[in-house]
Amino acid sequence: MARLAPSGCEKKAASTAISLINRYTDNFELLNKMSRLAREEMRHFEQVIAIIKRRGIEYTYVSASRYAAGLRELARKDDPGKLIDVLVIGAGPAGLMAALKAAKSGADVILADEDSVMGGRLNSETFEVDGQTGADWAAGIVEQMREMDNVRLMTRTTVSGVYDQGTFGALERVNHHTSVRDGKAPLETFWRIVAKQSILAAGAIERPIAFQNNLHLIHI
Repeated sequence: MARLAPSGCEKKAASTAISLINRYTDNFELLNKMSRLAREEMRHFEQVIAIIKRRGIEYTYVSASRYAAGLRELARKDDPGKLIDVLVIGAGPAGLMAALKAAKSGADVILADEDSVMGGRLNSETFEVDGQTGADWAAGIVEQMREMDNVRLMTRTTVSGVYDQGTFGALERVNHHTSVRDGKAPLETFWRIVAKQSILAAGAIERPIAFQNNLHLIHI
């Protein structure tokens, strides 16, 4: 009996796979995988309906439960997400330049950084870049990318995990920093990002090398 319940899930999975085939016509690796997935899910569905017929069970449409219907009301009706070309993690000088170069080449780019202001160490250093302070140079690069349709800038966003097939998990702190929270916006949003390529530019933390009697050097 438990095997009968997923019949709708099998159809939905196959339908989603076919939708992705129609959408990403230039990604042959994805096309092959989604084609295999659609065939597998429909075979499962055929097994389910064979059991239903053999047992004499009436197969009828089952509407969404009240809980599922409530979730559907909260879900976006549009579909802004898509498979991106490049995910850049970290918006210091290396991350900024990597994202800008990729965007200028025509790639769809997401630049994610856990800080509220992009630029990394440039925002606290005193040296100049191209005749500007580091902070001003970083702000200029960010402004260039903000005007590009193929770039999405995600501040206050921590990329927390990487998984199979170029999938990343990212936590965006949406309302933590506001004194008066918008009731329509969530406190946090967890994003699932799928990228063809990724660039890790998370920077470095200076750590002293521990060795015998190293504490004595502090007084020298």
